[in-house]
Amino acid sequence: MELPTKNGLDPDTISYLKEISDDSNPDFFRDLVGIFLQQTPELIETLKAQIAELDFKGIEQVAHRLKGSSLNLGAKDLAELFSQLEEMGKNETAEGIKQKGEQLDSLFLIACESLKQEI
Repeated sequence: MELPTKNGLDPDTISYLKEISDDSNPDFFRDLVGIFLQQTPELIETLKAQIAELDFKGIEQVAHRLKGSSLNLGAKDLAELFSQLEEMGKNETAEGIKQKGEQLDSLFLIACESLKQEI
């Protein structure tokens, strides 16, 4: 059964990450979110350029990387989009890929705002 998301986030993952942000490393969750917010925009721009060029190998590789970092932070909706793009790159599927690429900024913004609220 699919877990419900809150603003695109998996509540169980968020709870777990907050739990492991204990006294020995109280900023763990904040640091993870900070790294994600700092590194992801450049990768999304790279991915959008690869989509525009139909660079399927590049799409597959960058989408895979972004999927992993999104899942690690519980950004399930964003990770799902990256998963779809990864598959489209792997299968060299051009149909619909540009429309998926157009969703990147809005889903990333939702994930960012949601993660910031969790800090």
